[in-house]
Amino acid sequence: MINISTKILQSFVVLVECKHFTNAAQKLCMSQSALSALIQKLERDVGVNLFVRNTRQVELSREGEHFYRIAIDCLHQQKTLLNNFFRNVQGTLGIIRMAVLPSIAASWLPTVVAQFKQEYPDIEIEIYDCLSDECLKLLQSGIVDFAIAAPRYINLQEFIGEIIYKDNYYVMCCVGHELSNKKIISYEDIQAFPLISLSQETSVRQFLDSEIIKEQLKASYVVRNVSTVAALVEKNLGISLLPGLACNLSKGRKIIKKVFIDTTLQREIQIIQLKSKQNQMPAASQKFISHFKKYLEQSNQ
Repeated sequence: MINISTKILQSFVVLVECKHFTNAAQKLCMSQSALSALIQKLERDVGVNLFVRNTRQVELSREGEHFYRIAIDCLHQQKTLLNNFFRNVQGTLGIIRMAVLPSIAASWLPTVVAQFKQEYPDIEIEIYDCLSDECLKLLQSGIVDFAIAAPRYINLQEFIGEIIYKDNYYVMCCVGHELSNKKIISYEDIQAFPLISLSQETSVRQFLDSEIIKEQLKASYVVRNVSTVAALVEKNLGISLLPGLACNLSKGRKIIKKVFIDTTLQREIQIIQLKSKQNQMPAASQKFISHFKKYLEQSNQ
């Protein structure tokens, strides 16, 4: 196995370009004898004469011309790989993998990603839009670097979460509904109508079930997607109790968002990382999280 150092390849290329040992040695900041020794070693290692020498200058042999192309490719590839490595370290190149709640993926995320890509066009972004439980599973398995989710509880020994937003709950009803003219909706108001609820695998339902309202609210319809909730509400088949971000997904439908009396009902949106990899977040992901938080700060001003 031939082992040719970068130094020898660089010396060879400079000699080819200068066509003279003295000039090449000066450019490389070494003695002519040292350069001659490097080239002799290179020719011994490859087993052929790479130069045709005369008293005035050196010219490449046929084998030397072939090796010159190889040397240029090797040096270029090495430069590219090292440059990509440093760009990954600096966070201007790489892949961001995140798991995000569907309500966030369809509301905040497109704007944040568009702004981020303008500044860092060479960074790839993989988005897994899924429910909170699945977000944590993807994080736990190492498929994603971080999650933006709203789990009711997280294992503090395994995960670390930072609350970035508190999402108030609202009552959704169709235009013309009996509740549409009320400013604030009470528990008693909700109990008087069929309730359309998300399924227990969603963070929205898990949060509601963990609160005192579990015994007060009985769902008449249970569905998995917010779009289905919105469609049923629009057809006046019932009302729904949803966090604000989920409510926003029903824009364009004949639905009204009403303030709910219990302002303590808040779904906490968190940026979640694995505790064991807290200090190993890729630089590109760190930049995206900072960008995401800055967007929220500006939006809430």
